Amino acid sequence: MGYYVTFVESTAKFKVSNKKKIIDALKAENKKVEEYYKLSSVLNSNDIKDIFAELDFEIEISGQYYRIVDYISEKLGEQEIWLPIIAPHMEDGFIHMIGEEGNHWKWKFDHGRFRDVGSRIMFDDEFHVDLDRK
Repeated sequence: MGYYVTFVESTAKFKVSNKKKIIDALKAENKKVEEYYKLSSVLNSNDIKDIFAELDFEIEISGQYYRIVDYISEKLGEQEIWLPIIAPHMEDGFIHMIGEEGNHWKWKFDHGRFRDVGSRIMFDDEFHVDLDRK
């Protein structure tokens, strides 16, 4: 089964110069996780595009950065295991997703830390600012 998700947008990126740091961090963590969660691309390749593809992301090089441009699966994977590992090497940014039940969230990279940020819906008629206009 699995939880179906849709990619909305991403501002997440990392410097090309951080590619080896990300691969090394993932390799180190890959040794610690249960067999089910292991990333075969980390064991068998040093190709950063293959590694991110196994994490269900498409990345493209743009100048001095790799940018996350798409989520290439229709189901949620183990991103919450792996994204915190790469967070220290990412620039500030986010990946906006929608779940099958309509929930929105962001996977956010903020000053070297990873956060899973939920959302809520607010209708305009529920938000009111009373301005004192004399």
